[in-house]
Amino acid sequence: MKVAVYNRHWATAGGGERFAGGIAEVLAEDHEVTLVAHDPFDPAELGERLQLDLGRTTVRVVGPAPEAVTAASAQVDLFVNASYASDDRAAAAHNLYVVHFPALPPFDPPRARRLAISVSARLARLAHVDPRPVQVRDGAYLAEQIGPWPARWTDGEARLLVPGGGRVLVVLGRFHPAEAGELDVVLARADGRELAGTRLRPRRGRQDPPLHPLRARLGAEEGPVELVVRSSTFRPADAGAADGRTLGAPIVAALAGPWPALPFQALHQLLAVPAASSAFLADYQGVVANSVFTQGWVRRLWGRESGVLHPPVTAQPRVAKEPVLLGVGRFFDPAAGHNKRQVELVRAFRQLRATGRAEGWELHLVGGCDRLGEPYLARVRAEAKGLPVHVHANASGATVRGLYGKASVFWHLTGLGEDPDDHPERFEHFGITTVEAMSAGVVPVVLGQAGQLELFEDGQAGFHVAGIEDLVSRSLELIASPARRERMADAAVQRAQAFLRPAFAHRLRALVAELVSSPASPHAGVVEG
Repeated sequence: MKVAVYNRHWATAGGGERFAGGIAEVLAEDHEVTLVAHDPFDPAELGERLQLDLGRTTVRVVGPAPEAVTAASAQVDLFVNASYASDDRAAAAHNLYVVHFPALPPFDPPRARRLAISVSARLARLAHVDPRPVQVRDGAYLAEQIGPWPARWTDGEARLLVPGGGRVLVVLGRFHPAEAGELDVVLARADGRELAGTRLRPRRGRQDPPLHPLRARLGAEEGPVELVVRSSTFRPADAGAADGRTLGAPIVAALAGPWPALPFQALHQLLAVPAASSAFLADYQGVVANSVFTQGWVRRLWGRESGVLHPPVTAQPRVAKEPVLLGVGRFFDPAAGHNKRQVELVRAFRQLRATGRAEGWELHLVGGCDRLGEPYLARVRAEAKGLPVHVHANASGATVRGLYGKASVFWHLTGLGEDPDDHPERFEHFGITTVEAMSAGVVPVVLGQAGQLELFEDGQAGFHVAGIEDLVSRSLELIASPARRERMADAAVQRAQAFLRPAFAHRLRALVAELVSSPASPHAGVVEG
């Protein structure tokens, strides 16, 4: 069976990617597995970082357009979407959606928008006009609303499929910042022959038109024609923004056909702004959540029942313990929401040291960090100045295993200060690193909220805490009693068995067997434009 496992963020090598990679690792034992990605990477290197064997998999790189992901899914028997916050459509015979957390609630458009969508679509039908004749094949990101305008940023080379013959009008947005300068834009055929070109200047004030047309005329070709919108690019992150994408000219509308049809297309495309929706879930026969906590929110936000598939956890070595406190999690800014609270962990360690009862103990913080997370990483290091705190950014798998092996106590405060009813997405929805620590005999002292509550019973294999003061107090109890720490470590190792790879593989294979025995999707192989 041909299987594709999709994740938009493979290179970050976080918990979501470990979940996706674990699915690929198990299925690759019996099937032909491809990892679908938007950027190239070495599966062996990623596997080393994630402590997985991805040597049996191959990588297929597609562009940023959701349509490209759907097209890739149409070429396999089983498509597994294991990407956080994805609303990509699926077109395999069998499709499985893995929910890290339901970040896209169903969209109920305002009455005015519903009316506009309905009227524009009805007018187009009455005029026998396809309101969206141009299909985006690749090279354009998800639609977003910029002011009153719908737009899809390109990556510098968007591929379009348009009906043969007639006019083509690509409406560009002047939404790029002044720092990006003018963007050179060319509309060309797939073979490179240019049809039109322009220089897209940044908008400098309200008097400046926000939109810029790019016009061309095709001959009387029979059948569809592939065109390319090619432009110079910029990176918002280079100007300090949190957006790390490479962006080209944004497309607001793409119109094609005889002149009388263009106004109807424009009316519909400019009014019917694409919006977040859970409608994509209809493509997936199977939906699984990473925890009971997440399962409840899937039901609450999406109205969809789901199974539970806890992420795979790789057992870590348990060696002679040292006076080491350990925190594992990616370094990224709190503005991103799901912050791992390393700054707060350092502050807690300072309080612990101030008691005078933790002499000789060290704090080690390990996790991935990309360019956008570097300012936060600098804050962590500044906070740790003068303390025996060791920060291991982008550490190798061997380093992580060594730290698990020698650590005695595991700290985790993701979600600290947040309300799980108001911002459930900011909590730990399962807790892969907590279970990894438990498997190595590291006693967890973690925030007692969300998915962490499912991992162990408080006071048996670890402690659930309410905040920093509680974290410090419970940690001092463990530091003061090596015998108790040893008993709880044994209990943690035993409890971790329920989440290790063998249990995960058994559950995954059962889910896949049930899924592929069900009727194939009626939309298999169909890629909508």
